Amino acid sequence: MRTNIKKLAAAILAAALILGNGTVVFADSAIAPATELKTETIRFADVADKAEESSPAVKAIRRSEKALREQDVTEEIEAQIKLYGGQKDLYAAQVTALANVMGQYTTLAAADPDNEAAWNAAADAAGMQLAAAQAMRDAMGDVADSLSADKMFTKMAANTGLDCTQLENARAEAVIIKGAEDCALGQLTLSEKLSSIRRAIEGMKRGIATSEVMVRHGLLDRLALEQQRCALTALEKQETDLSHALEQLQQQLAMLCGFGAGTRCVVTDMPVITEEDLKEMNYGDDLSAALDKNYDLQIAREKRSYADNFGTKYDEEAAAAAIIPARETAEASFRHIYLAVSEKAAAVELARAAVSLQQTQLTADKLRLDHGLISRNTYQDAQDALADRQTELSLALLDLYGAYNDYRWALKGLED
Repeated sequence: MRTNIKKLAAAILAAALILGNGTVVFADSAIAPATELKTETIRFADVADKAEESSPAVKAIRRSEKALREQDVTEEIEAQIKLYGGQKDLYAAQVTALANVMGQYTTLAAADPDNEAAWNAAADAAGMQLAAAQAMRDAMGDVADSLSADKMFTKMAANTGLDCTQLENARAEAVIIKGAEDCALGQLTLSEKLSSIRRAIEGMKRGIATSEVMVRHGLLDRLALEQQRCALTALEKQETDLSHALEQLQQQLAMLCGFGAGTRCVVTDMPVITEEDLKEMNYGDDLSAALDKNYDLQIAREKRSYADNFGTKYDEEAAAAAIIPARETAEASFRHIYLAVSEKAAAVELARAAVSLQQTQLTADKLRLDHGLISRNTYQDAQDALADRQTELSLALLDLYGAYNDYRWALKGLED
């Protein structure tokens, strides 16, 4: 985490050292060159299996469960509580640090309107890392809390309550595996946004080249040219920030998939969702299946069974009362997840229509270009506009898959 903060601090320092001519200056001795990262590639379809098979966190959860079965329960639970409590504290420290970084970027966005978009993009990127750290913190906390509860009971009672612990562990594993998929989706999303920014940079450079000619011939004020150059510098800063954020997600995915530190894991393809996938969704049947497997609801039922066998009358009443709100929460969450898929699917159709419309416009612009009615630069702008609409379609498809993936995990028992 210390390395992440140094990189974010370096980004802030870079912004502070931007000169009037758009050059970013670093003192050679201030920042040591980073070690070159090793690169691994992975298909999106393989991310979940790889995380389940190789994630150090998943392996730790399974080792702990095996230890609970093979060793003295009370003694082993105490050791595991310390282990997961320590892991929770580490992720909590990461959450605090990242929240501070987000706050710094937000403050800088308010204080520096000229580069507001760049600072907001950096804040969004830090927010994605913050969400991942929060998920890991909560997962470790869930396991530690479950183990702390089991510690109060005798060996026989703890063995009887092992089903509840297994459910807690299964939920923690699911959070980690889904977190790897969310990290991969975030990586793909940032890649698309980077492509769009780079096109904008190239388009702005073309515009600046034209403006320079106009300034030389007295057709444009030099101040307007300087404003264009400042805008270009802001875009280049945003590109740098997003590139750093993308590298962070690549390293995080490498850790979640067990490739280890010093490695970036690059997703090589887009996830696929078909019309058949969407048509197979059925709210009534799917809600029943989701409630049947919902981890929180299953845990509430196991706790009631546990209280019925080993608790006081008060424990029994409290455990029984907890089932109803757990079910209501699960139903409300599933409804939200289910409806989100329809909303994202509608957004995809709008994005497709925009691509079709822009393609028609580009065809017309090609004819105008061939007849000398528009310049080559204008036609390149139209090509960029089509590429932007295609990027927006890709982003909409990623949003749709993200919503559909939430739905898939809800059917497995995990709801956000």
